[in-house]
Amino acid sequence: MKKILATLCCIAVIATCVFAAGCGGTDMSGSKYLGKWQATTAEYSGFKIGVEDALGGEFSFTLNDDGTIDLLVSGEEQSGKWSETENGIKIEDSEQELELTEDDNGNLVMNYSGMALTFEKE
Repeated sequence: MKKILATLCCIAVIATCVFAAGCGGTDMSGSKYLGKWQATTAEYSGFKIGVEDALGGEFSFTLNDDGTIDLLVSGEEQSGKWSETENGIKIEDSEQELELTEDDNGNLVMNYSGMALTFEKE
């Protein structure tokens, strides 16, 4: 259980770094992904854990129509940029990029080091 919690914390830190990119500036007004997305579950080795229980707070982001993203992880706010991909969205900065893919239920899933975080649109 400690290993799972440590992995979730690492994901939160990495996501914060990735999402801390500059301004977007791209017109994304036609995207179906616009709006607020809330992390609802984390899964590691077949075990599901509530995200708030694992991280000690909310993990959510809002995709804006100008290509910017506002992120909230355990009370800390960040901003960055995003774009659509063939299977979901990509969030990037000058050093890294992170892809979230759309699952069969229309949710976005972020996979990192064997951990899957599922985001549902509000």
